Amino acid sequence: MRKSRRVHVVWLLLWTCLFFQTQVEAQIIPTDGLPLPGTWENAGVEGGIPNRQVVFADVTSSPYNADNTGSVSAVSAIQAAINACPDGQVVFVPAGTYLIDGRLRINQRQITLRGAGLTTVFRVTGYSSLMIGGLGPWPPPKANSSYLMPILSGSTRGSSTVTVANTTSIPIGRMILIDENDDPALVWTKNGTTGRFRGSLHMVTSKTSNSVTFTPALPIDYTRSPQLSRHPDLTQFSGVENINFQGTGSTPNEFISVQSAWNVWISGCEFSNMPSRTIVVAWAGHVEIRRNYLHDQSNGGPNSEAIDLANDVNWSLVIDNICVAAGYPQINIGDMGANPYYSGGFGNVLAYNFCVDAYYTNPPTSTNHGMMCMDMGTNHSPHPQYNLIEGNSLGKFGVDSYHGSGSHTVLLRNAITGRNRWVNASSRMAIQIDRRNLYYALIGNVLGEENNPPTFEYVTTPGNPSGTQSSIFRLGYPDMGNSSFSGTYPPNPLAQGDGGPRDLYADRNNTPNGTTIIEGNWNPLSGVSWTLPLQTIPDSLFLSAKPAWFGSVPWPPIGPDVSGRVNKIPAQLRYEALIGIPTLTVLSPNDGEQWHRGETRQITWTAQNLTGNLVIELVQNDAVAGTIASSVAASAGSYTWTVGRLESDTFVTGTNLKIRIRTPDNAVAAHGAVGSH
Repeated sequence: MRKSRRVHVVWLLLWTCLFFQTQVEAQIIPTDGLPLPGTWENAGVEGGIPNRQVVFADVTSSPYNADNTGSVSAVSAIQAAINACPDGQVVFVPAGTYLIDGRLRINQRQITLRGAGLTTVFRVTGYSSLMIGGLGPWPPPKANSSYLMPILSGSTRGSSTVTVANTTSIPIGRMILIDENDDPALVWTKNGTTGRFRGSLHMVTSKTSNSVTFTPALPIDYTRSPQLSRHPDLTQFSGVENINFQGTGSTPNEFISVQSAWNVWISGCEFSNMPSRTIVVAWAGHVEIRRNYLHDQSNGGPNSEAIDLANDVNWSLVIDNICVAAGYPQINIGDMGANPYYSGGFGNVLAYNFCVDAYYTNPPTSTNHGMMCMDMGTNHSPHPQYNLIEGNSLGKFGVDSYHGSGSHTVLLRNAITGRNRWVNASSRMAIQIDRRNLYYALIGNVLGEENNPPTFEYVTTPGNPSGTQSSIFRLGYPDMGNSSFSGTYPPNPLAQGDGGPRDLYADRNNTPNGTTIIEGNWNPLSGVSWTLPLQTIPDSLFLSAKPAWFGSVPWPPIGPDVSGRVNKIPAQLRYEALIGIPTLTVLSPNDGEQWHRGETRQITWTAQNLTGNLVIELVQNDAVAGTIASSVAASAGSYTWTVGRLESDTFVTGTNLKIRIRTPDNAVAAHGAVGSH
């Protein structure tokens, strides 16, 4: 694990100083720009990842006897345990190193493959280490006459039942895909391919002789020759947990593949030294990828995504993951090109991930590094729709149009710096939305860095930003690596192929043709920007309250209406602890507490990767008013204070008071607001 010598200064400002009007004078995002209620709220494993307690087998014990020294293959032993495990139980892989030189499979089973954490190492030397599910028929059902049929009626947004001629071949408890011929007003491909690039997966719950009922309800109106295709293969309620996957630098081609699956998960795993894709998901619904650590991709170049919702992925949740130099993009939706075998998928949530330092050129320190790479993206093939990007901490977010279009995606309360650590990266930017990606909405994000402002807020001329230039927004340019264009669309026609005009429909929606909603975001060039009357920015679009795993992290953690604008999310704090970055967090006092002179109160904090003593100071109007304690052990975690009293036995009174805890050299510091005093 690579160590970092960087020391981060943590400013935890719990005194709220920026408020937005509570009166909502207009809806920020029109109803048709959002999915049906409940879509994002129910993303991921339905009912949550099950905490299974019954261990069926330890793979190192008889009769399986898997080798845990890494000297001989462990594949057949582990596979035998998987095959024998009853539904609802656990196959346990204890600490050790396991040689994985072939692909393990969890297919049509409902089990958990669980390791002991970082000490359970899968050393992967084969093409792939694990598949959850199976490929299914080929060509895939939507393009295979043996598995599809026309829909006669009922395929409207919000409907859970459609009518077909005959349902004999459609089993209850299996997936179906519903799609339509492309709407040319919305769906576009660079190579001119036509297909059925908008399609959604559903689970059949009941049927009659000529009707099929399913969940969830249809996300859009399917009106252009809609069809239903059945997926005969299904794996559900299976997952992989707490395993450390290590590549060789040249293998595997992918670590984990998820296909033909519903309600499956990957949780608590680590992945490193991967030369290609890491986790690839296709033809699946309600997948949950949670609290994994992916880092140090070995190869760069194309097909190096870390978490890749490649095609036909719906209702899935990617949350609380760490991705550092783990591929390009590190988290992505849509990745199979303009091939009529595939669809873009609906209703996925990418949330509260720490995702930085993506790269394409190998090594990333190369002087030919080129344009800054996107850490997270929602389109590299047509046509993803109704996805939510919330609360992430990123260097760059991008929406590519190299193969085609996407639409109707919301970015809420993300921190996107437009920076990475690769000194030779050029053309740095925070947000890149390429042509034919329409009806995006960016609400309440913090874009750029206050002490490192970009060259431009918006770039609108060919070639920009270039070289050492940087920007907050690049909208409507041809594709991810192409910053040149000729003319604009409209009035020039938008022909297929590379080059051509810049698409004005990707512009901000207060321009004559633009469809991108950009409201209530902060950036260092213009501050907080609204074209609407001031609105209340929602805390979340899929969580009803602060989740327990946030601990002491403020909620919401990011936004122009949040004290300090950006608080480190749990994934970032875990990463800094992993690589040894010293951090301080003040737990008390915090926003909302009322402390009064003469009271006895506990000042409390957490300190990670810090030894020695700390200094506690009282700050008034952002200037030090005096020292409360000049030498307190960092490990103590608390200090009993008579409110207002300084070490000199004098008292400070007034307002705008904060507690400052710091190291003696000022390298690490944190603040907490005293409240009324």
